[in-house]
Amino acid sequence: MKTVKQIVLSLALLITMNSYGQQIISAAGDTIVSVNSGGVISNMNNQVYGKILSDGIVLDSQDQQVGSVVGNYIKDNSNVILGNINVIDSNKLEVLDASNNLIGTFQYGVMFMDENNQLLMNITEPIEFKKFAAFYFFFNN
Repeated sequence: MKTVKQIVLSLALLITMNSYGQQIISAAGDTIVSVNSGGVISNMNNQVYGKILSDGIVLDSQDQQVGSVVGNYIKDNSNVILGNINVIDSNKLEVLDASNNLIGTFQYGVMFMDENNQLLMNITEPIEFKKFAAFYFFFNN
């Protein structure tokens, strides 16, 4: 019986952690959005902005495709490149705009720094770059 209780408690904890996801926080310490394990991007009032599917397709809150994050490219719905990434090493990615100008660097899955190495945003838990890119390029107004 003790083993069953431990398993149930472990599963409940795992589900809670996975459903909560990561929060993207501004340099001022304000929570901007939450990205759950399913790729749903929402504000702190649970208003859904959109989601990113496992294949990199980005949908808006009405489930209409607005773009994609595939390979090193972030593209709009017309297949126009909005930005791309340059892999520096396994812990650091340069984020570039459509003209290949540096926007900032995504570091260790938990920080987004500007070109002067100043913190723009941090993330509460490591996040896949494509989830961050979906937020940054499509829902960061």
